[in-house]
Amino acid sequence: LSVTMFYASLHFNKTAKYRIQCDYTAGGIAVGSEHGQDTPVFYVVNGSSTGDLLWYIIEVSEGKYLLKNAKTSEYMTYDGVREGQNRRYLTVTKEIKGDSSLWTIDKYENCYLITRVLDVDQPSFNLRTSSNVVGTYTRSSSLNSLFKFYDETDNLYTPQDVVPTFNYGTTRDGYYWENTALDMPVVFTED
Repeated sequence: LSVTMFYASLHFNKTAKYRIQCDYTAGGIAVGSEHGQDTPVFYVVNGSSTGDLLWYIIEVSEGKYLLKNAKTSEYMTYDGVREGQNRRYLTVTKEIKGDSSLWTIDKYENCYLITRVLDVDQPSFNLRTSSNVVGTYTRSSSLNSLFKFYDETDNLYTPQDVVPTFNYGTTRDGYYWENTALDMPVVFTED
């Protein structure tokens, strides 16, 4: 598998909600606890674009995205924890956990790989087909590692490559300030 590793931006409307469907089978990524599951991140087979199957995809700096669940307001976060069959390196958190909550989205043919930012091994989302657990695994072009996006009306959404239009500057951590829930940056000066 060869994927070019530059942080190009793909256009997602930060106020729109998207269902993330695995190319292996119809459905969507969900929060496990919302479905009585022990795993933090679960795949609902044949699920539609409703409830916790919807995610905000928010670009916080060029080519780096937060995935925020539209129902629970939790963020998809890499935690590196593997426990039995129910836990494969992903969790959802109430707060952003730095780079562990950031993802890149890379086009591969007519699908996308969703990969952890700043990781040498580049773990990408992966559906465990025997258990419907969603975790991460080494980058792969297998159907259970490729995903598509659907809007709230279950129409396929194909993000387009765009040049970022952010023109207001960044925080000291390199994030675009307008994605930090501030109406405008706060600046203090001294006379």
